[in-house]
Amino acid sequence: MSLFSATTNRLRTFPARAVRLSGIVLALAAFAAQTASAERWLCPDCLDQVIDRPAGSATLECPACDASYAREDLSWIIGYGNYRTRDVDLNFLLMPTDCDRFREDGLQAMHKAGGTIWVPWIAVQYYIPRQRILVLTDGSELTTDYAKTRGAPCPEPPAFMFDVADTIRIDGQQPRVTQRSVEADLAELFFVAGSPEARASARARFIEEVESGKHPRLPRTEPRVAGTARQPIIPKGGQVPQAEAEVEVRVNDQSSQLLRVHLLRSSGYPEIDTAVIRAAQSSQFMPAGEMGVPVPSTLVLHYSIRGGTATVDARPAVPSIWED
Repeated sequence: MSLFSATTNRLRTFPARAVRLSGIVLALAAFAAQTASAERWLCPDCLDQVIDRPAGSATLECPACDASYAREDLSWIIGYGNYRTRDVDLNFLLMPTDCDRFREDGLQAMHKAGGTIWVPWIAVQYYIPRQRILVLTDGSELTTDYAKTRGAPCPEPPAFMFDVADTIRIDGQQPRVTQRSVEADLAELFFVAGSPEARASARARFIEEVESGKHPRLPRTEPRVAGTARQPIIPKGGQVPQAEAEVEVRVNDQSSQLLRVHLLRSSGYPEIDTAVIRAAQSSQFMPAGEMGVPVPSTLVLHYSIRGGTATVDARPAVPSIWED
């Protein structure tokens, strides 16, 4: 073959080779793009298995255990949460959906091997947002970003809607129930769990963390009287040389509404006891704070009465930091 003919043959085959090469390059580019947009997820069955899930995929496929989950199968139908010491049940529909750390099908955590990992909600035993504690169904733990962080990629933590009921109990009156609808974001929930039993475990963990002082930047604040406690109006003929009474006052976290006014220790004079209860009921109170949010709390008012005047000493009650 002449040099001219050999050269001509190479030139004839070059376009075909170029086409094949360009196809390979495009395929590699497509694979790289898909890999770059893939998210790392934990399989809810074999929790040690990390899955590359294409961003926006409607399913989660685990090749290790041959399991397949639709997006809606990855979240709880009902979440068992706790809002400012009240146990609540959440219809597990996160709003809004523009947060890229919390979604309806999972939340983002720090993986022990490094980097971030997405965890399906059904693989979560309980989650304590403010304390950044994520406990999986096998008992292992991961940490998360701080739930109240604002800005990209999560302008606002997702919100839930639920109902909260309180019973108002004031000595001498019939108990009455108040109910209100609440929209609260994930950062305001002390914890969310996949079952009532898991919620009880989360409560114990929450109290343990607070009492151990592991969160000094969000200390507990005690309840207090706003301004000066009202003086009891001693009825005529009710004046006595000396009497003492104690009243327990339960304060709501919303608008500082009173939930309970209960006579703990009688003065020995029914008319003075009634006046003390009325004075406590007409006073203004500020609730305690836990992890940066107001919570229902209890004070004890000690009334020392001499003649027609009284002095009042207010102190926080001594029960646990946790009150239902």
